Amino acid sequence: MTTAVATSTDPVRFVRLGVNSAYLVLAALVALAVGSELVITHPTGHGSLTLALLLFGGPALYLATTAWFFHTTAGSAWKERFLAAAVLAVIGTTAVRLPPLASLALLDIILIATAVILTRAHRRLTVSLKTAATD
Repeated sequence: MTTAVATSTDPVRFVRLGVNSAYLVLAALVALAVGSELVITHPTGHGSLTLALLLFGGPALYLATTAWFFHTTAGSAWKERFLAAAVLAVIGTTAVRLPPLASLALLDIILIATAVILTRAHRRLTVSLKTAATD
């Protein structure tokens, strides 16, 4: 991302977008932390809409926010994030009926798969940005 900022005609815009998106990212992480605390407190209880929104909505908001940031700044590596956010939203609807610990396990599987996919996407992005910087 630093290469994209360095080669931009308006680097201040990238920084401004990053700072603005930080508020949503922070809210998403707090939601996930609260949802995790609920699971720790009642791991075998009943699922609820609140728990599903916190556990799946937090990471979905995080991924959607970072997808928007990458789309507006780098123009790449955003589709994977948006798709992962959509998957979290859809799967999160089933978490209402699952025990909290099962919801957390399902969330972990989705986030691990997302991390693997994003690692590949970022490698492609890094190569393309380095190529653009040297041309």
